[in-house]
Amino acid sequence: MKADVPVLTVTADETDSYRSILSWNAVEGAVKYEIYRSTKSSKSYKLVATVETLTYGDDAFAAGTAYYYKVKAVTGDGVTSDYSNRVYRTCDLARPEISIALSSGKPKVSWKKVSGATEYEVYRATSKTGTYTRIYTTTKTSLTNTSATKGTTYYYKVRAICDNSAAASAYSAVKYIKSK
Repeated sequence: MKADVPVLTVTADETDSYRSILSWNAVEGAVKYEIYRSTKSSKSYKLVATVETLTYGDDAFAAGTAYYYKVKAVTGDGVTSDYSNRVYRTCDLARPEISIALSSGKPKVSWKKVSGATEYEVYRATSKTGTYTRIYTTTKTSLTNTSATKGTTYYYKVRAICDNSAAASAYSAVKYIKSK
């Protein structure tokens, strides 16, 4: 007799938007679960992990690529369930981490290159909860805000973009500095 079929869900990791978190319900009698992945919805699923828990973090990463998942429950007697429902998630780019300093009195926002990014969007506001306006799109990893007004505090955030718009990163944490 086959084991019950797990019900699978997938979400993004809250700290690493490119990492997928799979979770499923416990199946009575199951001692482990097999995780299968594919980049096609109906073909070539490969076993990527066997775990004894009800969650799995997948670090597969190619920005803009959809990853499809299925899970099987395995009982202590070696009986396997049918595949779970199929779920998928398109990988995002990693979230940029920014730093900020003054360069000749003007705010300079910098960040490390994000794998898979083709450009970066820089946003600015004059209050943390204010309306952010995109002030620049660049392929570089820094921006000196030469239009900053002396004595004004500016708040910045950055997101990474790739050719596949479904693969934009989450916004960076907001950083601020007062122009001199």
